Amino acid sequence: MNPLRLRTLLLVFFLSLLIFIPLRWDAEPWLRQQLISLQQQLPLHIDVASLKWSGLGVTATGVDMQTTDRPDAVHFRHLRVEPDWLPSLQGRPAVRLQWQGDPGEGRLSLGLHDAYVEASDMDIRLDTAWLQQTLALPLPVTLQGPLVLTGEAQLLRQQHTPPLQPLAAQLQLRWQQAAVTMGEEQFSLGDYQLTLKGQPTKNWQWQITGGETLKLEGKGQLQSLAANWPAWPLAGEVMMQAQQKLATILGTQHKLRLGGTLVHPQWR
Repeated sequence: MNPLRLRTLLLVFFLSLLIFIPLRWDAEPWLRQQLISLQQQLPLHIDVASLKWSGLGVTATGVDMQTTDRPDAVHFRHLRVEPDWLPSLQGRPAVRLQWQGDPGEGRLSLGLHDAYVEASDMDIRLDTAWLQQTLALPLPVTLQGPLVLTGEAQLLRQQHTPPLQPLAAQLQLRWQQAAVTMGEEQFSLGDYQLTLKGQPTKNWQWQITGGETLKLEGKGQLQSLAANWPAWPLAGEVMMQAQQKLATILGTQHKLRLGGTLVHPQWR
């Protein structure tokens, strides 16, 4: 999408907030028209049950969002968009997002630059079911415990698919009070932290640490120079050390090799 057109769209949005909110204007038809315009310029398909002004922002309910290159949709029960005024007044249009939905809830700020989008002030709480599906664990277990993703990332804007390519990132995923259920037994594991650091033109590095009854220590890399980021090759090793009763089930110590891709990891 042309940066000037997107800046213009955001400017119209900000000005509309200042003009129409005091008038208590029924803005849903106008908002839906802007949504149609946005979908025509981005590879997105968005269905919204309701849209309305709320304070200095827009609140949407029943939102299903899907990119043209991925069949699975993201569902938001509640999504709020409002201007991030400080960077916007400095000439860098930005919005703040807050949502509740699947696979979780969270908030972040999205800032528009000439060549990339910056996601910052990130605080996202994810469902453990999402982690279990992503990891594709080779064991019949159920994972439990809150997941919190924080950090910032820069996403390069492209004219082809995928429309946004990760450029740089500093992310932390914390799995707190982690637990696992095997059959009828539940085991408390401890707290874990996964960090991901990436810079342009270099492979990204990941590292995992933590745990008590199941200690994990590992690191590796994402071969991030490929054009299609969902297919970035994943590599690394994780040392797993079990204690107490868990050791009688898993064994005391194992070294796992991680392969596959970013969205389809494989354990070896």
